[in-house]
Amino acid sequence: MVCDIARAHADPESFQASMDVDGRWSKPVRERHKQFLKMIEKAVKTTPRPGKF
Repeated sequence: MVCDIARAHADPESFQASMDVDGRWSKPVRERHKQFLKMIEKAVKTTPRPGKF
């Protein structure tokens, strides 16, 4: 569902604005979005940078 919502928006800013509207999306959808953001944050923090091992 979150991917379907993202595909319907032209850019990241409009997608985020859509997610920020209270009551527009169900609580389970908002929770999946929060979990997705946490996964991305963890991946970015734990992925070695090129040249750094």
